[in-house]
Amino acid sequence: MGKKKRTFDIGFKKKVVDLYLEGRLGCKAVGKEFGINHTTVLRWVRHYEAEGLKGLEEKRGKSKEPNKEKSVSHLESSETKIKRLEAENEMLKSSYRCKRGMGAVSTYKKFKVINEMVKAGKKFAICLLCEIAEVSRSGYYKWLKRQISPSEKQREDEELKQKIKRCHQKFRGIYGYRRIQIWLKAVYDLHVNHKRIQRLMRDEDSSSDQEEASLLRKKRSLCYVR
Repeated sequence: MGKKKRTFDIGFKKKVVDLYLEGRLGCKAVGKEFGINHTTVLRWVRHYEAEGLKGLEEKRGKSKEPNKEKSVSHLESSETKIKRLEAENEMLKSSYRCKRGMGAVSTYKKFKVINEMVKAGKKFAICLLCEIAEVSRSGYYKWLKRQISPSEKQREDEELKQKIKRCHQKFRGIYGYRRIQIWLKAVYDLHVNHKRIQRLMRDEDSSSDQEEASLLRKKRSLCYVR
């Protein structure tokens, strides 16, 4: 007599997927935590990313009706298109939209929008949101992991950004990165390469909302008087 396969309800599968997507544990550790094989964990994650909660529904034991296959396929295709349009509309509603198109929005902002939509309980598959935002799914999960557990260098960069902001506010944005370098040395006795300061200012500009003032000074156009 063959061994009976175990079945799991959708709530259990969702807990497994959520724990894995947090990024703290690998697939083997998550599998050990719930007493299942790590390949099962990866399969559920793939199904969830592709179809959302629908992908976690139990499909074994359900009879197939060949006569209805075409109509069901057409219905699913229509639902997929509608879902995509809804996801695109939600992204356009966000405060990070750009008139020049998605390609002009920084990658950081795209990841932030996707994460906010997921946190808000929007029932869109992450792979769909990444496709619309023109970013990779693996890149999004790496970004998410960095937000949860930043490295020592990221923490140092964040502290340095706050000091740069204070200088920017104190002098009303008239200091460029070279004068900020001198200010950091005079006030905090920090010896920071000017290229690093310029990079952090550029990163802060790309991660902040469009309504916020830019840390980078705009280049002045030269005016010649005849």
